[in-house]
Amino acid sequence: MKRIAWLCGVLLWLLAGCASVPEIEDYTWTMTSVQNVAESGRVVASGVRVNGTPETAPQIELLCRAGDGSITLDDVTNRQQYVGTYTRIETSPRAFIYKVGFGEEEGMAVAAMTDYADGSSKPTLILSLAGYAIHFFAE
Repeated sequence: MKRIAWLCGVLLWLLAGCASVPEIEDYTWTMTSVQNVAESGRVVASGVRVNGTPETAPQIELLCRAGDGSITLDDVTNRQQYVGTYTRIETSPRAFIYKVGFGEEEGMAVAAMTDYADGSSKPTLILSLAGYAIHFFAE
């Protein structure tokens, strides 16, 4: 649990920007990558609309939607759906942090803005669960 809290803190620091903070319920989120945090952040899957990820990582279309305490991951590629729960546990001017659970697995999610060098920004969600970090951008 300490590793998850540390990872969320680092992600918060990396993602935080000065634009308004997105909430998990505000968007349909599209997966851009899945990293195995236990293996030095190795990318194990990438989104179907993403360039610049390792060719060895399979492309998967994974969507995330949340509302009223329920979070759903739709694996469009493999026709699987995973339903869990979420609760906001921390609010700051730069991010929202949530506790998430899918069955026996518990993890964290961070919603924030990613700022780019050109001055633009984009809502970002990172879900940390079962040793993986799943990165999403807003649709």
